[in-house]
Formats: sequence, structure tokens, C-alpha cells
Amino acid sequence: VQESKPIFELYLLHGQIRYRLDLPAEELQLDMTKRSLGIEDFAQAAIYQTRCEMEPLAGLLPMDCVSVESANELARTIREMPDGDLLKYLAVLSVEPPADFPGALRLALELDDYERITEGSYEYGQSVLRRIGADEELISVIDGYMNFEQFGEDSMKEDGVRQTEFGLVRRLSSPFDGQTPLQQVF
Repeated sequence: VQESKPIFELYLLHGQIRYRLDLPAEELQLDMTKRSLGIEDFAQAAIYQTRCEMEPLAGLLPMDCVSVESANELARTIREMPDGDLLKYLAVLSVEPPADFPGALRLALELDDYERITEGSYEYGQSVLRRIGADEELISVIDGYMNFEQFGEDSMKEDGVRQTEFGLVRRLSSPFDGQTPLQQVF
């Protein structure tokens, strides 16, 4: 995410005063915006237009219930995401579309509950074995006797892994809504 380019543009209105606020913004900029609008709290101003300057994020974010504070927090969160986390966030948004902007912010803040899968079925099968305690020596010993590809595919179904245009993703705490292991198999 480029540092200089804003993630969101909010167009605010208070009385006859219109103001464009680029986010993320520091506290000083937010205070100057309030002074320019003649308000003490952003709730006193109307947001008459919201634009997301990042594609494909713009197509995945609902723009209902946007506040200056939540938009700034989401913009900061996105700006501070480590490499790869933006793709994970986009994948999560496409699997679990939030109903409103606060829901999109909640998903961004809970991103640690998701995993973006970058490996194939063979490697996924091996990583599942590591998760349950197998070490490299054991995996090496059973390599010629076990179908890691099939085990990986079955484990992906069991784990509720979903394919998105941004890659494979799964929720760590539980499979995505509407999925149970039985439904996934059929």
C-alpha cells in the first residue's frame, strides 16, 4: 500500500461548508478538519460521499454506516498490514462480505483468525501433519507410503478452505458460516 496515496476520501458537509478528508490522517489533521468545518465532533457533520481509492478493495467494502473514526481506523489498519495481509483481507471480504462498514473494520482487526493458504494440496497435507505434532523425520519416513495430495485435499475440505480470486483462505477458529465438514465433502 503506497504511503502517500489516501485509502479513503470522505466528503464532509456542515452547514454550507464542504470538506474533503483524505484517510488515514493523523490527529492534527483531524483536528484541523473539525476547525475548518466549525464542529467539535465529527458526528455533527454529514458524510455525503465516501470513496475508496484502492481497487479491488473498493468493490468489496460496504459503505453503509461509515464514520470518520471507523474509516480512519480501517485506513490505518490497511496501511500497517504486513506483506500478504492485504490479499488475506481481500479474500476474507470476498468469502464473508460484511453487512456494513463497521463489519469490514471488525474483519480487518480480527485478521489473525484467518490464514491465506499459499501452498498446494500436497504441501497442505504435510502442514496438517505438522499441526498435529508430526516432525520432519516422521513426514520423511511416511512420504512414500502416504498420499499427501489426497490427504491435503480432504483436510482442506475439513478445514473449510475457500477458493477466492485472491487465493485460498480459511478461518482458524471454525469453518466459515454455512459450512460443516459433511456439507463440504458432498
